[in-house]
Amino acid sequence: MAEDLDFLRDFPPGDATIQYHDRAGQLCCIANINLLIVGASSALLPHAFQEGRSGPCFYSELLSPITAPGFVRFLYTGTYAPSRVDGVGCLYDDVPTSLLLHCQMYRLGETFDMPDLKTQAYVNVLRQCEFACSSPEQPIDLCAAVRFVYQYLSGHELLLDAIINYCVECLLTHRLPEDAAFADLVYELRVFAQDLNNNVRHRGFESESKFTNTFVITEDLLLTRWQLPKQSSNCGQRHTRQRRTPREKTYRRSA
Repeated sequence: MAEDLDFLRDFPPGDATIQYHDRAGQLCCIANINLLIVGASSALLPHAFQEGRSGPCFYSELLSPITAPGFVRFLYTGTYAPSRVDGVGCLYDDVPTSLLLHCQMYRLGETFDMPDLKTQAYVNVLRQCEFACSSPEQPIDLCAAVRFVYQYLSGHELLLDAIINYCVECLLTHRLPEDAAFADLVYELRVFAQDLNNNVRHRGFESESKFTNTFVITEDLLLTRWQLPKQSSNCGQRHTRQRRTPREKTYRRSA
C-alpha cells in the first residue's frame, strides 16, 4: 500500500482522511488528504467528507485495498493507473490487469459524478478485452467482472458490450465452455446467457432455426457445438445487445 501512495509526497498535505475496510473487516485509512486537490477533480466528493475529531473524514463501502489507492491517485493526478517502472506511460497500457478492477473504478466514477474516471475505466475495460483477444488467456477476473457489471452497472450498455463481445469472439479459442466458473456463471446469470444469445444472432445467423441448432446454452446450460461464422478478429468492434423479447427468454434444449 505504501508504494501505491508514494505519489502523495509530491503534493501539499491536507488534514482529511479517506477510510475503507479491507477483506478482513479492518478499517484502513489514507491520511493527509488535501480537499482543495480533491475538489479540483470532483465537485461532489468534498461534500461527502464529514467532520471528525482528527479532521474531515470520508468513508465508502465502494472503496477497498484494490480500488482506494487508484481512486486517490486519480483525484491527485488525473489517472488511476500506476506509472511504469521506467516512468514512460502507465502500467495499464501494455500489461494485463484485473477486469474487475476497471469495472469497480467505473462504478466509482458513476457514483461520484466523475466522467473522466468513467472514461478511463471504460477504455481500460476495452484494452483488457483486446489484450485477451490476442492472448491465450481470458481476461483476469473475467467472471467476477461479469457478475459485478450485471449487479451494479447493468444499464451501461457500452461496458457490457465490450465484455460480451470478447466472450463470444473468444468462446472457443479460450475454451470458455470448459471453464467451470464460466459455465456456472452462464447457468446462474440467465440475463448474461440471453445477452450472449443476442450477440451471436447479431453476428449473422440467417434464421432462428439455424441459431437454435447451433446455439449451445441448453436447459442444463452445457456449452457445446458453438459454430460461429468465420471472420477476422473484431473484438474491439461493437455489437450492440438486442432488446430481449419474451420468446428469447425460453432456452431450448439442443437436438
